[in-house]
Amino acid sequence: TYLTVATIVGAMCSSLGASFYLKYGKYNMILVMNVFILVGTGLCMVEIMPVIAAGRLIIGIAAGAFSVMCP
Repeated sequence: TYLTVATIVGAMCSSLGASFYLKYGKYNMILVMNVFILVGTGLCMVEIMPVIAAGRLIIGIAAGAFSVMCP
């Protein structure tokens, strides 16, 4: 439900804006998005629903950026 929506919204927003950050290089941005995945996964381990939603949003941001940077 709203956890899934948080992931999808994050992916949608970051896939639209990820091309602006490609000037730093694909490899560097993939490393940054890996850090986003780690932070989002850490937040999802907390058992408070708004924190889990924030973690899923961060994971969605990384997933959307990966879809632009790693085709």
